[in-house]
Amino acid sequence: MAGESRTARIAYQGMEGSFSETAAKLWAELERLDSFELLPGRNARGVAKAVQSGEADYGVVGVVNSTSGTIGETADTMEAVRHTVVGSLVLHVAIGLFALPDMKLEDVRTVVSHPASLYQCERTLKRVLPNVDLIAAPTSAIAAMRLASNELPAGSAVLCSPRAGLLRKLVPLLMPANDNGQNETAFMVFRRPPGRR
Repeated sequence: MAGESRTARIAYQGMEGSFSETAAKLWAELERLDSFELLPGRNARGVAKAVQSGEADYGVVGVVNSTSGTIGETADTMEAVRHTVVGSLVLHVAIGLFALPDMKLEDVRTVVSHPASLYQCERTLKRVLPNVDLIAAPTSAIAAMRLASNELPAGSAVLCSPRAGLLRKLVPLLMPANDNGQNETAFMVFRRPPGRR
């Protein structure tokens, strides 16, 4: 892996600004890949499909979080596909509550994010916004994109990474929003088994 001369294609869960994107980039840098391209995938199934089809050389998926435990969709997906684990890493996960400019915390009526992020911020949200409605999204970065594109109801805010919020020009209302200050997610890096075409 280290020193590969061709461009390595790395699929990751979510879109630009996701924690998986950060993990994929960090892994490529730690492996000292000379050249790499990051390919967003909607979910773990999308990442596995990209690796299995040869569209991507590697896949990066979150497997377990220190607060919410095993990430069920990833476990189910990886159990169903043949793969070879080539690496892993653990990231500190700081989740923020972001909104459109000029919105105040007391105006939030709905919080949208990935179910794992909603769970990881549950106590904080109950304390700060006890009457808020929670809505699940495919990923936290997709929630941020939808908010920035005005695809969510008025009064919505999202839980996402600081990078996803800033990329979408959202403003932080609460940082960090996660219940556990030591919140971490373990990511697995995998490829197709040797000899598979």
